[in-house]
Amino acid sequence: MSLDISVDKKVAQLRDLINGEPRLKCQMDHDFLIKFLRARKYDVHGSFRTLLQYYEMRRGLGEKLTRFCPEVLNPVLSTNMFVVLKNRDAHGRQILLFRAELWDPTTISLDDVFLAALLIGEEMIRSEKTQIHGTVVIQDLKGLTVAHARQFTFAQIKKCIAVLQGAFPAKFKAIHVVNQPYVYDVLLTIAKPFLSRKLMSRITFHGSSLNKLRQAVGENILPESLGGNLGEDESADLTFAHSLQTSSPYYVGETPKASLSAVYIENCVEEPCVFKKGQNVSMEMDLDILGPVQSLEARLYAIVLGVPVRWDGVNPEACQDIVSEGARCPLSAGDYITYAVTLSVGALYPTVIADVKYLVLDEKQETQICWIVKASVVPA
Repeated sequence: MSLDISVDKKVAQLRDLINGEPRLKCQMDHDFLIKFLRARKYDVHGSFRTLLQYYEMRRGLGEKLTRFCPEVLNPVLSTNMFVVLKNRDAHGRQILLFRAELWDPTTISLDDVFLAALLIGEEMIRSEKTQIHGTVVIQDLKGLTVAHARQFTFAQIKKCIAVLQGAFPAKFKAIHVVNQPYVYDVLLTIAKPFLSRKLMSRITFHGSSLNKLRQAVGENILPESLGGNLGEDESADLTFAHSLQTSSPYYVGETPKASLSAVYIENCVEEPCVFKKGQNVSMEMDLDILGPVQSLEARLYAIVLGVPVRWDGVNPEACQDIVSEGARCPLSAGDYITYAVTLSVGALYPTVIADVKYLVLDEKQETQICWIVKASVVPA
C-alpha cells in the first residue's frame, strides 16, 4: 500500500511539472506518465526531461507522424526486418531483433524504418514487465550496404541517438551488434562524439562471432541464424506481432478521445470507395464524446506509396459541420453527435488508389477520431 501511495505521489509531482509548462500539451493519465517514471527510476525531474525530449522528438517528425500507425507502415513491418523475440532473457528483458538484409533501401526509406522502430518500441513499452525490466536490442547488420548508409544523414543519426539517450521512455539495457560491415564503422565514427559513456558501455560489437551473443542472451532464445536453437518463426513473438497489427487506434498520435460509432460514405459499400474527379462526396460520422472538447479541427490525408499528402478537400472547422439538433462546440463527455462533411475531389487530381486518412483533433491537438479507408480516384 505504501509503495502505491509513493508511486501516486510521483505521478502527481510529474503532473505538476507538466502543468507548469504551458507550451507542453500531452497525455496526463497514470498509465502514460508511469512509463516515463519507470524509465528514469522514479526520478521525477529526470522523467520530466525525458517527457520534454520525447515530445520535442515527435514535433520534429512533423507530417511524418501521419504515417505512425501499423497499416501505413505495413510495407516495413511485413518484411520482418524488426522482430520481437518470443522469450525474454534471464533478467526478464524483452528482446528486439533488427535484420538489415531484409531492408531494401530502393523501396523503403530510412524515415519509415525509423518510424517502424519507434512504433514497435511504443508497443513494447505498453507492457508493464518491459517498463520495469527493460529492453535488449540485437542489430544483425549482415547485408548493410553503402546504399543503406547513404540515407543516414547527420540529422538522422542524431535522431536515432536521441531515442536511445533520453527521448524515449524505455530502459535500453544492452545493444548487441553482429555481422557489422565496414560501412557501419563509418557511421559509428560520425555517431561516437554524441554517444554517452553509459550508452557506449552497453554496446557490444560481436563481428561474425556469435559465441558471446549466445552467452549473453541465451541459445534457447535466439534464432538459428544467430547461433540459437530456435527456428526463425519459432523464435518470434507472433502474439506481439498480431497485437501490433490490431492496435492502430492507439497509434493515431494518441489514444482517440472519442468513440467512433459509425461512418457513412456516399455510394460506398465496399473498399476501395470510388471518388470521381470534379465531384463531391458526402460523409457522416456518429461520435460518442468521451471528454470535454472546446473546438474541433478536421484534417484529411491521401497516403500514396506510404507518403501522406495533405488533402484540402474538407472544412477544417469541424464544429461547423455538426448536424445533430442542438449540438455545438464546446462539447461535454456523454454527448452523442453526428458530424457530416462534404469531401471535394478536384478535377485535376491524379487517377490513383490510395489510403485516405481522416483525423479530427481537439484544441490541444489531441486526436478525437481517426479512421482510414481505401479509395480510388477516377475520372467522372
